Amino acid sequence: MRSGARNLVGREIRKELDKAIEMVEYMIRENVYSEEFLRTLETLVKRI
Repeated sequence: MRSGARNLVGREIRKELDKAIEMVEYMIRENVYSEEFLRTLETLVKRI
């Protein structure tokens, strides 16, 4: 049971991480900067 919950959490974090990667790629391509996004990304990385 525990490993199932762990896998679910892992999948949810992976989804968020995939979205964050897409955003970073976009920001690099378009040369834009978002302080709010960087704070959100920092929070996500700390959860991993």
